[in-house]
Amino acid sequence: MTKLLSIALISSIVFIGCAQKPEERQIVKKDKALSIQLEATSYAHQVRSISSISGKVKTIHINTGDKIEEGNDIFSIDENLILREIKVLEKQIADAKDNIRYYQRANRLGNNPSIIQLARMNLEKVASLYSKGYTSEEDFNLAKVNYANAIYSESEKKNGNNTNYINQKKDLSEKELKLFTLQERLKNTTVKANMSGYLHNLELFEGKLLTEGEKVGEIIDISKIKVRAGLATGLLPFVKKGREAKITFLTTPPFELSVPIKKIIPVMDAEFGRVTVDFEVDNTDYLIQPGTKAIVTVALKENEQDKVKEMFLFDEKKNKSNVIEVTGGN
Repeated sequence: MTKLLSIALISSIVFIGCAQKPEERQIVKKDKALSIQLEATSYAHQVRSISSISGKVKTIHINTGDKIEEGNDIFSIDENLILREIKVLEKQIADAKDNIRYYQRANRLGNNPSIIQLARMNLEKVASLYSKGYTSEEDFNLAKVNYANAIYSESEKKNGNNTNYINQKKDLSEKELKLFTLQERLKNTTVKANMSGYLHNLELFEGKLLTEGEKVGEIIDISKIKVRAGLATGLLPFVKKGREAKITFLTTPPFELSVPIKKIIPVMDAEFGRVTVDFEVDNTDYLIQPGTKAIVTVALKENEQDKVKEMFLFDEKKNKSNVIEVTGGN
């Protein structure tokens, strides 16, 4: 006996072994037309860090959230602390120069000839007496040792002068470099905005001690917004720079814009896990904020749709049956 069983199958069972490709998940069919649909995130047009010079905060000229123009004052460092450091350093530099002059004079004079000469004269005298038997061998050996010690002592003194001279020159160079750095700090005790935008996360208070290069805030420009979407690599041939796309921003209420593609970055992005597509959107009314999510839709031409179907889409005609025929007998 033959039995025909009609079984409604779950789609995941029907398509075992036919898992969707990343490209397929980004292809949308609507009214029999295909388009590419991407998830996107909005970013500020520009973000610049505000870095400090070392010192103590004296005055804060602007607050977090305020609009600022390039070149405006943000905060100032106390000049008095820098001036005191400069005064101490200038005294140290003057002392180092005096020491260098001393060792230069010592090197010009060289060994003290009188010490060596006296030791040599004494050795000659003792040697003469020893040859005639008027003095002992011990005295003769002592005279030789004294002469050798005189030469060695003067040589060591000269080497010491040279070493001290070199060390003082090195120390002077380091102090002069530090003085130059302090003088530059003195010229730039007021930190200014390096671009126009809005002040964000300014973490300062009067009297706060700062280190060189410490990040104390940001300037954010949202007059334009960068929209970045992740794209499956296989769809790159269908997404070109300058091509128009529709961006739907998921605000309340949502709104749409048509914008040309500004840049395609064909390198895997860690955040998106895909290559990325960038757009630039005017945002003078500030409706779009950094972090706003969006859907990007790139319409495909008719010939492109055929290629996409052929390359990425599952052929439904070959897998349209959801009936399994089971044959059995008694």
